[in-house]
Amino acid sequence: MNALQERPLFSPRQKGTPLDVLTQGRILIVDDELANVRFLEIVLKQAGYNNVYSTTDPTHILSFFTRFKPDVLLLDLHMPSCDGFAVMQQLQAHPEFNSVPILVLTADGTVRVRHKALTEGARDFLIKPLDETEVLLRINNLLETRFQNTLLEQKVQEAQRFLRSTFDALTSHVAVLDERGTIIATNKAWRAFAEENDGVETACDIGANYLEVCDRAAADGIPEATAAVQGIRQVMAQEVREFLLEYPCHSPDIQSWFVMRVTQFIGAGPVRVVIAHENITERKLAELAVIRLDKHILTQQKILTHYFMNRLEEDRRTVSYELHDGLTQYVMSSFAFLDSFAAKYCAEQGGIKSVMLEKGLKSLEEAVLEARRLVNGLRSLALDDLGLGGALEQLLQEERQRANWEQADFICDPELPRFDVTLETAVYRIVQEALTNIRKHAKTNRVQIGLKIKPEAGEKRLTVEIRDWGTGFSSAEKRQQYDHIGLHSMAERVNLLEGSFEIESQPGEGTRIYAEFPLT
Repeated sequence: MNALQERPLFSPRQKGTPLDVLTQGRILIVDDELANVRFLEIVLKQAGYNNVYSTTDPTHILSFFTRFKPDVLLLDLHMPSCDGFAVMQQLQAHPEFNSVPILVLTADGTVRVRHKALTEGARDFLIKPLDETEVLLRINNLLETRFQNTLLEQKVQEAQRFLRSTFDALTSHVAVLDERGTIIATNKAWRAFAEENDGVETACDIGANYLEVCDRAAADGIPEATAAVQGIRQVMAQEVREFLLEYPCHSPDIQSWFVMRVTQFIGAGPVRVVIAHENITERKLAELAVIRLDKHILTQQKILTHYFMNRLEEDRRTVSYELHDGLTQYVMSSFAFLDSFAAKYCAEQGGIKSVMLEKGLKSLEEAVLEARRLVNGLRSLALDDLGLGGALEQLLQEERQRANWEQADFICDPELPRFDVTLETAVYRIVQEALTNIRKHAKTNRVQIGLKIKPEAGEKRLTVEIRDWGTGFSSAEKRQQYDHIGLHSMAERVNLLEGSFEIESQPGEGTRIYAEFPLT
């Protein structure tokens, strides 16, 4: 048994889809390196995945998809016969295939490659050499998303089928009028309705004048009758081609709704008008049911989005700690070693500094700063250690140094308590995104962040305000700003926590971003 098989079986904890359902997912591996394929097959088999297919020849990818119908594709980017980008382009051309999430396998983690892969349809990355725990985590995440989306689509389709069936089951009560408004023909539904309603049969039977019936109803004070007779006469006079009137027809025991549709015969011959009363009660009730279902679906979508954002933050936190405890420490140690060496070298050379050593120290110092920025970008360690107020104050000072702002004020309630992790993370991300936008777009020298707890009608709310005195933007530009500088993602984070979000901006007067969160 090799070292991989001797390690304990990885069993990820799933909050949504059960693990035994995830392991039924069909996984297709495409990699020209047989060793990579065997490694992945062993890892997946030990984790309980039994529907795993693989190939080292990507040239027939469409036939593999047709045959195996995978739920996730593990795709190597660099293959001699047909690289991963070509494979993704083939799949994009087929709607039945391009919904399958693609997990890219590559040793090239450059920004250019990642951007290109995401553009071509990739959902996630695995950087070689592969780590079995990360492999399983990322595959589970993709399968979780796919299965939940499939379930959601099925629910939506069920609702749509229900609505269509309801509409198809509706019947219409139809009568044909001549140019004087006399009823000259009726259908079975019309006659059945007349028979079921006392006094209607004779008044609305063949030979009766329907316009006179509507006039009498209008004289009795029924407002819909007045509108109906006017619409019928407009169609008869060819002033309009169609007239619609939706009206209630409730009894003491039953609520009912109808829609009256008036149309004229097309073509030569005498004037003929078709009156159709369609019972839309089931449609009305179905609309109410769909509204309730839509609210339920939106709630489920919100829960899923919240769940995946938390999972993303967990992954970011893991990676940030790995960077902080690994790469950053190595770089700092290298800097300290080279700094000591430079001091010793300078002393031995009679105080003469080495230009190369100075450049090396400068490069290492910049590498340390960049590593710290990467760590904070993924997950602020200060957020765990200092709390929300301390982390935001530190973030503001870092951005101030980076952007050379003359004034950067942080206004915070004293002794600010710790909040729920989800809330602290959301607020930190909103402020981080806002400061990045200010640094890139605002062209300002003054920034202010306010963090306060506001009592409101017996409920405390956390308020966050980010202001700058820069270029700003107009209302006409706001939609474009939402799409291009991340304001939409800020609003989404606020909405997920049942908060409120405002943006105020004027050209030349800066921008104010304000959010409130309930502390319940």
